Amino acid sequence: AFGCGQPTGVLVRAAESLAMAGEWVQATEVNLQLLDSANVADSDRAQTLKRLGYAQAAQGEMQKAADSWAAALLLGLEDGDVRLNLALVLYEQGLWTEAIEHLRRSFEQRPAAMTLVYTGRCYMGLGKLGVAIHYLEEATADPDELDPEVRKAVMDELSFLYAGQSDYERAVRACEQSLAMTYDPITALRLGRMQFSAGRLEEAWGTLKAIPMDLLRPVERAEVLDELSRIRAEEKDLVSAVELLSDAHLLSPSADRDYRLGLFYREMGEVDKATHSLESAVESAPDETRYRLALAYTYEHAGRFDEAARLFAEAVDREPDYISIYKQLGYN
Repeated sequence: AFGCGQPTGVLVRAAESLAMAGEWVQATEVNLQLLDSANVADSDRAQTLKRLGYAQAAQGEMQKAADSWAAALLLGLEDGDVRLNLALVLYEQGLWTEAIEHLRRSFEQRPAAMTLVYTGRCYMGLGKLGVAIHYLEEATADPDELDPEVRKAVMDELSFLYAGQSDYERAVRACEQSLAMTYDPITALRLGRMQFSAGRLEEAWGTLKAIPMDLLRPVERAEVLDELSRIRAEEKDLVSAVELLSDAHLLSPSADRDYRLGLFYREMGEVDKATHSLESAVESAPDETRYRLALAYTYEHAGRFDEAARLFAEAVDREPDYISIYKQLGYN
């Protein structure tokens, strides 16, 4: 035990030794004792707060650690590692703007790819996706700077960001780089989607067909079949598109799959099957206006005008700004 009468230098050495030994509770107590000492220079107090923050973090007391590090910085401490650790706590709390400032100052003192990664992720949290892309691209510029697992995660994030900006070619390249590091079926599924969106249908088909379906859960297998169905539909092979989508629906039934099946059947001229699928979609999701409208148009096509009018009227009640519905009801 260390009493209040211990010289400051002895307490500092004790705090450092306890930290090296992993005795975090005692290290915390000694650092708190140091903070209670009189006539301590701000620079020494800042170093004590830095050590205290690490001891608190080691015990999982992240808010206390953040408070200690912030207090140390206010006393004039300039330490890139402290700023980085404080930024990571703020990042986990969703305080993106505050975290970015500490990440910037940390990077100035000690440039590191991980600092760029977290800066990019903060901008993602703020919805500034173009800026996020810049930082994540910078972070991955040197393939040796990041741990492979982290680099793969960043490439996955970039693929989402590129897709969000409709830059499907770069999304494809990001997915390919991720898969080159470690293959996983979910990224392969995303690659197939991006290839489809980029108009590379043959490549998308090959990517999706190569996915080991036994590694996927039923809902994920259904998503693969969804994408294969989209490709066949784009190629105007509606019979194959329906078969694939029907298989997906068996694996993971949904109103949206009923809706898409209904549209396919209607385009194929199979009105009874279209009606059945669209009625199922409306029954499963009665608040979805587009399902009601699709069924109304199908009723109209089948000559069931009273039922079509009822659904159009209901759609007007739900979506009064839907101008095209008024035209169906005969209003100008």
